[in-house]
Amino acid sequence: MAAEGIETPCQAAWLRQQGVQYGQGWLFSKALAKEEFIGWVTNYCARNRQNP
Repeated sequence: MAAEGIETPCQAAWLRQQGVQYGQGWLFSKALAKEEFIGWVTNYCARNRQNP
């Protein structure tokens, strides 16, 4: 399940408690072009030691 329009940490926490695994919104990043998004995900994964 994915949520759109997440704007606050409280919203993100509530959604996680409800079992939502994926989300997007201003809390995480502004809207990005494809190339910018790929860079953002690469940096995010490197900081969190996850694979994209």
